[in-house]
Amino acid sequence: SNSLVFNGGIEFRRLYKDLYPAATKWKKIGIELGCPPEQLDLIERKPSNRDDSDYLRDMLHYRQRRTEPSELTWEVIYRALLSSIVGESKLAKRIAQDHCPYLLESRGADLHIGQEAADNVFAMTGVNIKVLSASLVGAVVALASVLFVLLIPYSTHTTNAPMSINPKEHQFSSIVPLHRYWKLEKTDHFYTINDNEIGTIEYGQIGKHGYVYEGIQCQIYEEEVEHSVPLYRYWKSANSDHFYTTNPKEIGTVTPGEIGNHGSEGIVGYCFPTEKEGTVPLYRYWNPKIVDHFYTTNGIEIGTVTPGETGKGYISEGVVCYVDP
Repeated sequence: SNSLVFNGGIEFRRLYKDLYPAATKWKKIGIELGCPPEQLDLIERKPSNRDDSDYLRDMLHYRQRRTEPSELTWEVIYRALLSSIVGESKLAKRIAQDHCPYLLESRGADLHIGQEAADNVFAMTGVNIKVLSASLVGAVVALASVLFVLLIPYSTHTTNAPMSINPKEHQFSSIVPLHRYWKLEKTDHFYTINDNEIGTIEYGQIGKHGYVYEGIQCQIYEEEVEHSVPLYRYWKSANSDHFYTTNPKEIGTVTPGEIGNHGSEGIVGYCFPTEKEGTVPLYRYWNPKIVDHFYTTNGIEIGTVTPGETGKGYISEGVVCYVDP
């Protein structure tokens, strides 16, 4: 995959909230990252379901797809994040201090900020993890050609003892965006990790079959990881409705092409059946009037997350699974 994933642990989500600049400042960050005008214009047309952190993630996705990997260095991202245009941030300043070092490892090249690579740095290649020093507050790592920004909080007590990590549980390389589309003519919401299915990931643009791109809904896993379950996709042509579930008993089949209550279209990706640290609920709604199932991590879009309650014509059907925001 050549998609860039800008994500991480609880501390990094706190950084998002701590920075939380206005759209005008995000636009300046986009300029700092060298994003083209059409990408910057998207910031001013922010849909209601988007968190401000989506701006940065989308700009980085865009930049990664259109430039050589060597051109999108951690220095560039770091400068944009912690520059004066972002504003005052105690957490950002703490991250920049010596006791919170970072390492970016991409295509064999180490690009590190702060301390040298041998000092208090977590190095990860694939799923082979080596602890160079365990006096860690956080780490930034890259897996193969996928740039993955990860902040992992650790105790600041110095120890040289090795850390035991389950490789399968930490397969960060397969996390990908779940794109959301809307077809007004057939009143159908469509979700996929494969942007080639519709042919566009430019907000507001119309792609194949008349679907309009509405942005990244969340992040899920392309491949199975520990404790994850498949997110199945189904299609009912009579109602022009796509349906997503982790429970195949709702439909009666998981075989692609086979017909249950809906026709199976296979597995979209993988998510978690119960809440894990850093994940959020993916809510499901049903609108019987326009015959549409709708999925979102933002309950404000509909106005309720209570199963059975109705908001904006959609009935809440509870939580489908847990995903990365």
